[in-house]
Amino acid sequence: MSFTNSAKRSALVHSKDCATPMMKKGILGLIDQRLIRKVPIAGQTDQRVFDALLSILEANTQQSTRSIDRLMKQGRKQLENEHGPGTVPMPSRATFHRLIGRLAEGRHPTGSARTRRTLAQQPSGPFGAVYPVRPGELMQIDSTDLVPPLNSTTAWVDAVS
Repeated sequence: MSFTNSAKRSALVHSKDCATPMMKKGILGLIDQRLIRKVPIAGQTDQRVFDALLSILEANTQQSTRSIDRLMKQGRKQLENEHGPGTVPMPSRATFHRLIGRLAEGRHPTGSARTRRTLAQQPSGPFGAVYPVRPGELMQIDSTDLVPPLNSTTAWVDAVS
């Protein structure tokens, strides 16, 4: 077997390896699957509990500071009002604390009310985080005006004019 035949066979096998996930999953098949979150942020907690906690944390922004146990009681009460008593299983106290810890990052639900309100009123930043995956995917362009250095015979020359 010659080198060119081996290279052609290798390229054919590689293209089949790339095409199979594309045929099975569509465009998502081309994405590196290691980067996709497989475990939801709420873990195995009921989605209704997760949604109730998000609404409680949102409403907690302008209220006085509460303890996590009080947030749990408020969540239980909200779930009972929406879905009926005993319909939605509440997570254990330890699981609830871990869940609040994940959901409340940067919100300070049990911290200073003043800090919580101040952070809620801040505008979002002008730039977001960019995570390039391939070389050359992110390019930064300097848009400042070019001013050449002073020459002995001429004064400063503005390149824009």
